[in-house]
Amino acid sequence: MCRIIKIGLQLPVVLTILFLLAMFSIEAVCVGCRIDAALAAVVPYIIFFFSAFIIAYACLLFWREKTTANPITPENASTLVTTGIYGISRNPIYLGFLSILIASAFLFSNYINFFLLPLFVLLVNKMYISGEEKALESIFGNEFIAYKSKVRRWV
Repeated sequence: MCRIIKIGLQLPVVLTILFLLAMFSIEAVCVGCRIDAALAAVVPYIIFFFSAFIIAYACLLFWREKTTANPITPENASTLVTTGIYGISRNPIYLGFLSILIASAFLFSNYINFFLLPLFVLLVNKMYISGEEKALESIFGNEFIAYKSKVRRWV
């Protein structure tokens, strides 16, 4: 049981949920920090749709290539996915998570929540992306280095 909890707390999904809870808490405490109601009425839903599409499409590409999308075990990657959305961003799933947080910041209508976004990006880079990229470089070598030189991270 402890092992499952330990692994679960390392997942980027959990980090995203923790940030959503923080945004919800800020919304409850900082009532006077509202953004324009018109933006909060439309923008978050467009961004949520965009986020869900990005995450689902990226996961579909991993599934189609029969390789892992698990950030805890990047060394289990059997294929370097570089097509589709991975031709635009090296980290589209993290981009999707960030987009969910951006949509939530609009939905909660509290501008203070936007200050959490850079912290999320910093933590994702430090906790996940840097290790994943080292693992992928050690597995795929020059193929990953060439891919890295052509495609941005966006997160």
